[in-house]
Amino acid sequence: MKNNPNIIKTSILLIDTAPETNRQLHAALGGVFDLVYTTTAANDLDNTLKRAAPSLIIFEIFDAGRSGFNKCREITFNDGIRDLPVVVVISANEVDYMSTGYYMGASDYMVKPLIPAEVLARVGGQLEMASASRAIRKIDKSFANEPSLATIQRYENEIGNATVLVVDDCIDSLEPLTQVLANSYEIYSAQNGLDALALTKQHRFDIILLDVVMPDMSGYEVC
Repeated sequence: MKNNPNIIKTSILLIDTAPETNRQLHAALGGVFDLVYTTTAANDLDNTLKRAAPSLIIFEIFDAGRSGFNKCREITFNDGIRDLPVVVVISANEVDYMSTGYYMGASDYMVKPLIPAEVLARVGGQLEMASASRAIRKIDKSFANEPSLATIQRYENEIGNATVLVVDDCIDSLEPLTQVLANSYEIYSAQNGLDALALTKQHRFDIILLDVVMPDMSGYEVC
């Protein structure tokens, strides 16, 4: 069966990805997105950006040291892709470096070997968040036209204070996390899946931080 030429797929830009990573990404994303390959060489990257107009970037960091993440920063500070989500591909022994990765502009990460379902979920989640961010920026720009006080108040009521549910059976993990977040958000917590589900019926949370490994009911079951 031939592909329908009228179907336009979202373009994802793969930068400096290794052949095996390309194979795994194509298996996970090839049927849903147009994958475009390039390198960080100035001409390659700039020319590809103009041609592909990607919605998301996947970048492989071969070296978890400083040079790899500095390259990530160069990508995220490129004027042509400054607002695009960047998902980095790393090895399992590089996960501890991701605090630096986020500082350098990465939005999320995936650990090799890549699992198709996880790849699709992470990419889809980043695209949804990017879409929501664009919508918020559009609303913010509308305020530049001096909206009425009633409009501002209605907007503030709709946004309200962000609420976060933290679910973890380990109190040593739960308490520090809730204390850090409580400075900026309204926090609820639960130490098991049943209590977490009960809270979701009482409140509408903006985000849930959910432990996977819990007794009786796992985080996956709760989700």
